[in-house]
Amino acid sequence: MDSAIPQTPVSAAFGYMARSLFPELCLGCGGRLMRDDFFCAACAAATPVRATAPDIGAHGFQQRFVLDYDGNARKLLAAAKFSERRRALRFLISATTENLTPLTGKDSIFIALPSRRRFLHTLLKKSLPQQTIRTNVYRMKKRLFKKTANKELSEGERFRRIRDDLLLRARALPDAERYILCDDVFTTGATLTHAAHLLQTRLAIPKEKITLWALMVRPRKFAREV
Repeated sequence: MDSAIPQTPVSAAFGYMARSLFPELCLGCGGRLMRDDFFCAACAAATPVRATAPDIGAHGFQQRFVLDYDGNARKLLAAAKFSERRRALRFLISATTENLTPLTGKDSIFIALPSRRRFLHTLLKKSLPQQTIRTNVYRMKKRLFKKTANKELSEGERFRRIRDDLLLRARALPDAERYILCDDVFTTGATLTHAAHLLQTRLAIPKEKITLWALMVRPRKFAREV
């Protein structure tokens, strides 16, 4: 991953000494690493897998994902988002840039969903031209108490909570051929699809112009409710 970066003999020696004194730990098993990587040889067998979700989701929107929320990819996300490990973030930025480049252009607008952490905004800022990004289009209603985390809710409960909490802040957006709604993880699609619904109903943006994008797609914990 980072091992492709050219090194001089001096920098290689310094890097070896630094790793000896302050070794990187494998994100899988926590063991010491003596090479520039995220995983030891044993844990590296389960490498990040590119997502294979369909282009058109159950709600009729175009959708794109970079990685499956599983195995090493999930551990990379945790390292970058929660532990703020720069090397893990650089890897995810590289994967994001590769995935979003075909969508980038003067007629595309990337809209970041609200997040309590800076990870998503940093990911987009480092991967896209700044003029194409909008970060204050939505806001989340503040709740004093949340007894149950969103990921633990059934699909119907999650959609109802998102419907009540996700609010559209923008009164207008520039004209564009494509509006890409961005989040870090897609589980039930509640957040992204409701965000798209608000664009349709409040700003009259046609469905065919909206794309749902997430860094990772996570298998649903609950069966879909009818």
